[in-house]
Amino acid sequence: MTEEEIKAMQEELAQAKQEVEKLTNIKSEVVNQRDEIKKRTQEVETKLSAYEEAMAKQAAEVEAERKRREEIATLHATTLKTQAVRQALEKEGVIAVDTALKLVKLDEIQVDESFTINTDMVTSVVTKLKETDGILFKQKGAPTVDADEVPKPKRAS
Repeated sequence: MTEEEIKAMQEELAQAKQEVEKLTNIKSEVVNQRDEIKKRTQEVETKLSAYEEAMAKQAAEVEAERKRREEIATLHATTLKTQAVRQALEKEGVIAVDTALKLVKLDEIQVDESFTINTDMVTSVVTKLKETDGILFKQKGAPTVDADEVPKPKRAS
């Protein structure tokens, strides 16, 4: 081999070493970028997980509040229905209001969103009760008995 061939090979080797060094630097840079991307991805996933947990907790709180309000609204509507029926029963002259209330189907009475009761339905329910259980209502000319006037039963000693 000639000296020129050796120099050419040495130059080629030097260029190859430079190319390898260049590629090694690029590889190192790519690895660093990859590691940085992994780190950012983990940070974002952690934040996303925390966000999802917070959203789930908030959704559960909102659902619990909705249910609580719904229960309160239902209780309020039932109270209004009961009061309206009680007043209608008393107006119609019912003898035993509490007994009559137990026989009334409150779910037949509708209450709108502003808690206004349909009075026609109340009247209908009371009329049905009067037809089916008329004995609960005062009869014209029927004697009334005052509980204070009824003698108390005596017990055997």
